[in-house]
Amino acid sequence: MEIIAHRGIHKNKSEENTIGAFNRAMFLNCEMLELDCRLTKDWELIVNHDPYFTLSDKTKVYIWQNTLKDLHTKVGAVISLEFVLRVFTGAIKINVELKDRGCALVLCKILGKLTAERNWSAEFLKENLIVSSFVLEELVEFKNSYPYVGAGLLRDWGAQGKFETKTAIYESLEKYGFEAVHLSVARATKRTVEYFKNLGFKVRVCTVNDLKTFKKYKERGVDGVFTDKVEEFLKA
Repeated sequence: MEIIAHRGIHKNKSEENTIGAFNRAMFLNCEMLELDCRLTKDWELIVNHDPYFTLSDKTKVYIWQNTLKDLHTKVGAVISLEFVLRVFTGAIKINVELKDRGCALVLCKILGKLTAERNWSAEFLKENLIVSSFVLEELVEFKNSYPYVGAGLLRDWGAQGKFETKTAIYESLEKYGFEAVHLSVARATKRTVEYFKNLGFKVRVCTVNDLKTFKKYKERGVDGVFTDKVEEFLKA
C-alpha cells in the first residue's frame, strides 16, 4: 500500500506544501508526494492548498486576484509548480491536485515545456506523475492531452455540492479513462472500497492520520493512503 505524503512531511500547517516538506518526503523514500496547485491572475500555477495566503495581520491575499509578481511582493516566497516539477520529478512520484478551473490547461503547457527541455518520455511521466481533482472537467481536459498519466477522481460525500452514487462515480471513471478514485475517509466504507476494487480501479483514501484507521484500510486492500503521519506509518 502506498503511503502518500499529504502536502509533504510537515509538523504544522505553515510547513505544508513547502520545499522543506517535499524534501523530507523524498529523503524518507516515501512512495508518493501529494501537493495542491492554484491559478494566479496571470495564469501561473503556484503550490498552495487554500485559495488565499493569510498575512500576519490576518489579511487574506487571494491567489486568483493577484499576479505571481503581486504575490511575491505581498506574501514573500511563493512556490511555482513548474519549479517543484523541475526539482522533484523523477526523485519521487508526485500527485498534483488541481484546485481551480483552468489549472489543467496550464499544467499541460508546463509539462509540454519540460518534456521538450528534458526529453521526458510518456513512460517516464506515467511512472512519476498522477493528477487528481474534485473538478471533473479539469481531469477530463488533462487526460485528453496526457492519456498515459494516471488520473484520480477525488470524491467526498458531496461532489461540487451534490451527492453522487457509486454508480455515477463509476460512470465518470469508465467514460473518461480515469485509473483511480480518491475517496475521503467518510466515503471510503468497506463496501465502497470493494465496489471500486472489484471493477478494477485503484482506490486511495484521504486523509488518514491514525494508525488504527491506517491498518483498517490496509486490510481492506486500498492502494494508498494520503497522510500527515508518514513517519509513523512507515515505521508501522
